[in-house]
Amino acid sequence: MIVDELIDVLGHGLKRMDMVKMFRDGLDGAEKSAERRSWCFRALGMGAGAAIVGKRAYKQFAEVEREMLRIGITARVALSA
Repeated sequence: MIVDELIDVLGHGLKRMDMVKMFRDGLDGAEKSAERRSWCFRALGMGAGAAIVGKRAYKQFAEVEREMLRIGITARVALSA
């Protein structure tokens, strides 16, 4: 793993193992934080996409209903004449 290679390379310059542990914990924390944020952004993106698709579907449904109502009114007027 890249983290282990970095620690191997940088660990020689560090004198104490507690500093190596602190470095490793910091990198692990940064990795976990980045994963959480990327998951949140993916979820937000999917939610926004669903909202856009839902709005578009609702508008199309409303247009179809309006057209059907117009056809029904026209048919009623034609039959009553």
